[in-house]
Amino acid sequence: MERRDVVLYKGIALVRPLHRHVYRLVEQSVAEYGITVAMRAVLERLHRGGSAAVPTIGRDLALPRQVIQRLVDGLAERGLVERVENPAHRRSTIQRLTRKGSTLIKRVLEREAEDLRTLAAPLSTADIATFRDVMRYLTEEIARRAPLDSETRGPEGHDS
Repeated sequence: MERRDVVLYKGIALVRPLHRHVYRLVEQSVAEYGITVAMRAVLERLHRGGSAAVPTIGRDLALPRQVIQRLVDGLAERGLVERVENPAHRRSTIQRLTRKGSTLIKRVLEREAEDLRTLAAPLSTADIATFRDVMRYLTEEIARRAPLDSETRGPEGHDS
């Protein structure tokens, strides 16, 4: 029987190819809407978490503020988000979805949900819950040991 650390390493080694394939799948699904995977992430953050300032969105997505600002600018140009006054900070604005942005992200999420139902079909509810719990634990524990600097740019740290 393999040692637990070896099995865990083999599981973690699957994360990068999984991430790359998921990224590509999402990239293909949002291309018809003229947005990128990173833009989709910002739209989803605003949809699920509500309106927010750029630094807050950056923290939530673990991306630098400057990257989020470029993404928000592109989304605003497309009429998907709008800037409104931030009552808590005079020089900062709050980003919120427009009706067009809300409609688009709902459409994207509905399509993704259909794909996820198909992917989940052969898996048990317990397997899916265990996967989620293990991924959450590893993400939190590794982030605690190696926190991202606010200026760190990972593979998502671009506006492609």
